[in-house]
Amino acid sequence: MKNLMLFLFLVSASSFAAAPPQQFSADMVMTAQGHAVTGKYAMSGDKMRMEMGAMGQTTITIARHDKKVSWVLMPAQKTYMEMKMEGKGQGPTPFDADANFQYTPAGKEIVDGHPCRKMKFTVTKGGQSFSGFHWLATDLKDLPVKWSDEAGTSVMEFKNIKMGAPPADLFEIPAGYKKMEMPAGHP
Repeated sequence: MKNLMLFLFLVSASSFAAAPPQQFSADMVMTAQGHAVTGKYAMSGDKMRMEMGAMGQTTITIARHDKKVSWVLMPAQKTYMEMKMEGKGQGPTPFDADANFQYTPAGKEIVDGHPCRKMKFTVTKGGQSFSGFHWLATDLKDLPVKWSDEAGTSVMEFKNIKMGAPPADLFEIPAGYKKMEMPAGHP
């Protein structure tokens, strides 16, 4: 389930290639493999934060594309792990100059009360590619409010969207957290 949530996080990151980076915060609902997980999401330009609870634990992922690093925070233990955003095995993101994004209109739909342009996307980088759908809310400057893999088995949707800059400290490691080393086999 954790790998699937990371995949959805990368897919959500890729969706912002379809629209200019924006500043907002929202509740999110992620559904994959028959499981629904709720959480919070925030974005400010090239900084993203996703907070969710699973199996009695809260996990926070902060992606700082400006620093080419992401952090996974475990609030209960006041620890974090750091991962570099460079190197093999990284999926394409909208911040990669060499990633190829292609979009095809796939209709219009209403998502959580927002009129949306549904777009099919395919993103390719270094021989890796994945496809899916984005729903771009026309009343929110084409903010992607929903996305799914091509089969529709993994879906992420924003609700209660608040446009505007989230607090800057959401994208920093809180004071008092200790760095943990990455498990063997991770970059």
